[in-house]
Amino acid sequence: RPSVLVGDAVIARDNRTEAVHRGYIHRVCQTEVHVAFHRAFNTGSTTTHLVTFSAPMTAHIRQFYALEHAPITLSPDVINKRAIAAYSPAYEINDNIAQDLNDEQRVAVQRIAGSTASANPNAFRLFVLHGPPGTGKTTTLVAAIVNILLDAERYPSAARPRILVCTPTNHAANLIVEKIASRYPKASRARLIRLVADGVESTDVDKKLVKRFFATRHSVGIDELLGVDI
Repeated sequence: RPSVLVGDAVIARDNRTEAVHRGYIHRVCQTEVHVAFHRAFNTGSTTTHLVTFSAPMTAHIRQFYALEHAPITLSPDVINKRAIAAYSPAYEINDNIAQDLNDEQRVAVQRIAGSTASANPNAFRLFVLHGPPGTGKTTTLVAAIVNILLDAERYPSAARPRILVCTPTNHAANLIVEKIASRYPKASRARLIRLVADGVESTDVDKKLVKRFFATRHSVGIDELLGVDI
């Protein structure tokens, strides 16, 4: 099924009469999408329709807004691979994390996690992880997150990490939760919350993880959200 959210529009065109009906998604499951139409849509079980999904613009509008209001402008130097590879900071990542990473991933984690341990943690820093599917971007991101959490344990006097992870799909967010839980056994609901939209069923995740970390905006208060690390 396509990547859709509750509230997205669905257009159904009758292949026989060319009549067009608009419905809205009420529930999203792993392999099914539940859509509600006006009762006029009930034209019989033998009628076939061409179904299209109306792409929501909210996410795109927010992305453009973020770029327009970024405190710096992206330049070729920001995503220059050689500049990243040549950087060799004194900061060292956790040995258990480093052993599962290749050289480029290790340097990326050093830069990201090392920036949070710098003398000026409030300075704005932007890192771009770029690569085709399957090159280890999620693995690198999770490694950086876990390393930051481990640093917080080693240096309790330092400021607590506050990490917000945003993904384009629910599956991607679920995957990050799974990877963090496997690499950081100390993770608990007090430190990590996976916020799920109402009506979304996370059937692709271990039920134990759902019970430990998952919550909807109606089941968790703002104080609890502000108290977690991720």
